[in-house]
Amino acid sequence: MKKLFFIVLMSQVLLAKILVQGAMTSETNVLIDALKDKKEIKIGSYLFYTGKIGSSEVIVSRTLVGMVNAASATTIGILNFKPDIIINQGTAGAHNQKLNTGDIVIGEKIYNAGSYYTEQTDSKKVTYKTRKQMLSPTTLLTKDNEDDAYKYFTSDENLVKDVLEYSRATKFKVISGVIATADAYNRETEVIKHIRSVYNSDAEEMESSSVAQVAKAFNIPYLAIRIISNVEPKKQSFDVNTTVACQEFVINFIKYLDNVKYLK
Repeated sequence: MKKLFFIVLMSQVLLAKILVQGAMTSETNVLIDALKDKKEIKIGSYLFYTGKIGSSEVIVSRTLVGMVNAASATTIGILNFKPDIIINQGTAGAHNQKLNTGDIVIGEKIYNAGSYYTEQTDSKKVTYKTRKQMLSPTTLLTKDNEDDAYKYFTSDENLVKDVLEYSRATKFKVISGVIATADAYNRETEVIKHIRSVYNSDAEEMESSSVAQVAKAFNIPYLAIRIISNVEPKKQSFDVNTTVACQEFVINFIKYLDNVKYLK
């Protein structure tokens, strides 16, 4: 009986599915190459690649850039592949100047920094500093169909613990921090300072919050992993090599998860 139980338990572990996302070709090509028994599936405008990394069934999703694309690709991925875990990974620009290119931020908190409102005014001196956080676009329904507005979304607590534990054996500086998401590419120093002052953001990018919101809606454990591609206040340019480093980090983390039982 014990042997039969062990076989059933192991089959559940092996069948666990991980949906791994990246927005750009440069953020997904290494992951796709790592898949064994790879198959390409296109649904609408979105590409998915199925296969295995280690003992895990993995679906690599190229979401395309931006919050609408990321939310759409995530919803399609959930409905068609029924993943047990969602990992959104890729590059981000640093707001925290203690971070350097190649450092990794795990999104413990993830804000939709593009959702805001301003008070009615005729003043000609209005600036981005008058923007206030608006929560209606981050609303989900409770079990009782009541509106529940989220100030921010989070990565799964257990996955955060696992990735931080795994990272100790890597070469990377990895922190658990705050990610700001918006359909924007901010390069102005004062705008970056303001966003950091509002959200205490360590980094910004264009997909994590929307993916986290959809994952929350479907109650699927989610993890945001972002590597710093540049630090705008330090006048740095985007370093494409960070896309490779992040994917390699994620591939080895998936293999690490072979020893962690995320069962259906």
